[in-house]
Order: sequence, then C-alpha cells, then structure tokens
Amino acid sequence: VYAPPALRCVAARSERSRSAGAASGAAVAAPARQKVDEALVRELEALWMNSTLRDLPAAAGWAHRAARCFAGLQAAFDFQKDSVRNQFEHLLSLWRSHAS
Repeated sequence: VYAPPALRCVAARSERSRSAGAASGAAVAAPARQKVDEALVRELEALWMNSTLRDLPAAAGWAHRAARCFAGLQAAFDFQKDSVRNQFEHLLSLWRSHAS
C-alpha cells in the first residue's frame, strides 16, 4: 500500500520512539484514542466523491481512508474542522492536478 512520504516519516519517528522506550526499559504508553467525528468523515468523503477523483479505480475506498485520516488528525490534535476541510480540499486539488 502506498503511503505518502510525509506519512512514512511520521510512522518511522513513532516506531523509533517506541523502540527507544522499549530499549531503555521504560514503559511506553499508548496514545489516548480520540473519537473520530463521523459527520466530518462523511463530509470529507462527499467532497472526494463530488470531484473528478470519483472516476479513479477504488475511489470510494480511497475517499474513506483519506477522510478517516484527516478526521483522525482533527480528533488527535483538536484542529478546527474548517481547517481540516480546507486542507482536505487542498489535497484534492493537488491530486486532481497530478492526475490530469
């Protein structure tokens, strides 16, 4: 599964910090799970499916995963929903430009 470089970087840092904590014998606490706003997920999915990206193979799956990712970031870092929506629209704009 393809992951953008920025997400790979975050995952690698997270893994390194877990490894460092385990190597030092310190207990590594799992981050607290925040409830994802399902209304925001549906709204972001609709933005995707109303764009030209809906014609891509497996578009519904990509729309759902991307929307859950952005909604998860909103829940974890308490971003404003309008900011998340704007960044999601920016991502869609970049993908549409790349796909054309």
